Amino acid sequence: MEDDLLDAITVATTGNVCFIIAVIFDVGTIPALLCGVAASVAQAVLIRAVYLR
Repeated sequence: MEDDLLDAITVATTGNVCFIIAVIFDVGTIPALLCGVAASVAQAVLIRAVYLR
C-alpha cells in the first residue's frame, strides 16, 4: 500500500517539476507535463520489475 502511494506521489511530483520547468523556459507546458508523467511511470515500472515488490 505504501509503495503504491509513493509511486503516485513520485509520478505527480515529476510531472509538476517538468511543468514548472516548461513554464520557466516558456516551452510547451502540456507536452512537458505528459512527458514527465510518462517518464516517471516508466521509472516506477522498471523499479518494480527489478526489486519485485
